[in-house]
Amino acid sequence: MIAGLGTAGVPTTTGLIGAYSTSSQWDSITGGTASAAAGSLYEIPNWIPGATTLSQAQSNCALPSFTSAARISVTQWTGSPDNDYAC
Repeated sequence: MIAGLGTAGVPTTTGLIGAYSTSSQWDSITGGTASAAAGSLYEIPNWIPGATTLSQAQSNCALPSFTSAARISVTQWTGSPDNDYAC
């Protein structure tokens, strides 16, 4: 996935590529990426949904990364439309 985006011209080291998920969904879909053995998914930034307020979205920036070596870069809280918070 990461290599394909790089080949298409997307800069792969700027944090533009990330995973939008929750820890539970991520582990269910990927089997978990808790080590470098997971390849390029191990270090991609996390974008996480689930907050219902801005304050909660800000707090979610401190959650552990579901890709282990990465960080939470964006959180989302519900609204109409949904809202994003850059950590």
